[in-house]
Amino acid sequence: MRKVIVSSKFTGMNLIKTYLHSEIELIVDDSCDFFTNADTQFIVTGSDGTVDPDRDVYDWNFVLSEFVDYVTDMYLARYNYFYLKNALADSMRNSEKTLVTGSSYGGKDLCSDPSLVNTSLDSKDLYYSMKEIEKCCTEGKCKKVVLIMVYYIFYCDLSLTHTEISRVENVYYPIFKDLHNAMFVRDIPGNPHSEVWNFKNIIDSISMMQYEDMFHSTYYNETIKRGAWEKWSRDCTWGELTDEEKETYVLKRTGRHNSVLKFEKTYNENMQVFQRIFDICTENNVTLYIIAPPHAPEYLKHLAPAYKESYMNALNNVTGEADFWDFNDMDIFDAEDFLDSDHLNEKGAEKFTGILKGILNGELT
Repeated sequence: MRKVIVSSKFTGMNLIKTYLHSEIELIVDDSCDFFTNADTQFIVTGSDGTVDPDRDVYDWNFVLSEFVDYVTDMYLARYNYFYLKNALADSMRNSEKTLVTGSSYGGKDLCSDPSLVNTSLDSKDLYYSMKEIEKCCTEGKCKKVVLIMVYYIFYCDLSLTHTEISRVENVYYPIFKDLHNAMFVRDIPGNPHSEVWNFKNIIDSISMMQYEDMFHSTYYNETIKRGAWEKWSRDCTWGELTDEEKETYVLKRTGRHNSVLKFEKTYNENMQVFQRIFDICTENNVTLYIIAPPHAPEYLKHLAPAYKESYMNALNNVTGEADFWDFNDMDIFDAEDFLDSDHLNEKGAEKFTGILKGILNGELT
């Protein structure tokens, strides 16, 4: 069995204890004469307990730097997974923060704020929002939940899609170990194997530091930028498009969304999921807010009216309490606030975030 030897002067003691496998013995030995810098060097013995000074003496700063580089590359390659994993941990340990969950509308339409933990991700359905709420409210300290719900969300099941199943494979199954209705998902490559280092602990620790320090506990930042669903033919903002250009874009966008109206079985299943969300919040004394995010008038004109009708039917038939706000019934946003037909830009997100905080603080009723 390998052992790790350090001096009492070693400056990385707390981290190295966390990063080693639990069965690896950590020995403090000030009599060891192999160190040229006892503050930063450590020894990993051979499996027979012997030490080769030319091979077994390591510099902690170099090793830690290698770990950080490795985890950073992994974080960026699997950004949604690491963001969600760490955001959920953030919510679970902070009762003073409000959990915000939903699809891209919750992500793009809100700005970063220290009072919010926003786990919204592109194409997330109601089922995986429920799994997040369940985890944060039953295992953690979460006491307020904002659920961002577009009108067509009850007809969506991420696990039954062909084009989006990778989101279940790469993000939700690794976190919740729940396929929902998917028949199968492919395995994601596991952590590196080491007899000495516990890579699960290393990745968990460093990815949380990256979440807080590199990405500032928010999805959109200096590295990850907001972007429209699909670019139009010329370089301009949504507000600068002609009416004809907006119409062309909106017909394509709503055509995609209107196509899921046929999935009545999914609607009925999501009614049960919706009730489960209310039950979780009731059982754990969590205040629930349901938010219908704002869309441009051009988008609402072509979205199937049946979506809002079935949406309101769900709200009227669920058992439990929630504070409901429909931002499409309010004359608050104009064309200059939109990134595209149904998402806000940064200017609009600042406005939306300010209003949401007013709701959460009881300043708006």
